[in-house]
Amino acid sequence: MPTFKNVKELEKYLQNAINKSLDKEVAKAVKEQIQIAVDEVVYQSGTPVKYERRGGNIYGGMGNPIGTGSLADINEMNHIVNDGQLIVTDDAKRNENYKFAGIGYDTDKSLTENIVEGYGNKSYWYNKPRDFIEKAKENLRQDKYHVEALISGLERQGLQVE
Repeated sequence: MPTFKNVKELEKYLQNAINKSLDKEVAKAVKEQIQIAVDEVVYQSGTPVKYERRGGNIYGGMGNPIGTGSLADINEMNHIVNDGQLIVTDDAKRNENYKFAGIGYDTDKSLTENIVEGYGNKSYWYNKPRDFIEKAKENLRQDKYHVEALISGLERQGLQVE
């Protein structure tokens, strides 16, 4: 551990370590919780009959959450870290390759916004609001996976955390 000339240097060192942990371990933990919430809130809400879920199986992207382009695809989730704040977004694009593309879907909003807020007349299970983002936040508040990840990341960098 380096030595510090003043508190300002120590604060800068700690902020840098926290940002590195947020960028690696915490972002990964949050994205994993989003995946779980997508499964619980979106995919388990019902089974589509008018289109085929991405991933080629009844579970959609959850059957293979890497490279499917689905909400649960970690490659479609982005994050930024700025001064101790982590922002994770699910930027999956709407599947425009199926024949019912755009029916009732608000094309001025992202796929995430349409799923979270619902779209069209909201009269079917699939176009009613399914707030997987709030579910992921709830899971994190309850189980503190992000706190464990932060501690792990700080320890990886040689800091002792109690």
